[in-house]
Amino acid sequence: MSENDAILMGALEIAKFMRISPAQLSRMRAKYPEIPIHQETPKAQLCADKEVLAAWQRKLYAHTIQTDC
Repeated sequence: MSENDAILMGALEIAKFMRISPAQLSRMRAKYPEIPIHQETPKAQLCADKEVLAAWQRKLYAHTIQTDC
């Protein structure tokens, strides 16, 4: 995997990777400010590292499953 393949660019690409809608992504960013998605300025494009984001998402879902049981 090249360095460029490891980076997700834009809300649509990030949401698709996470298997959620862009609207859900927006809600998640508001609810979980620690989500590893970066944005230089409010109008700048979002970007995220695939591996870091996937690890964060696994951790979130594991926690959610434990608290729901």
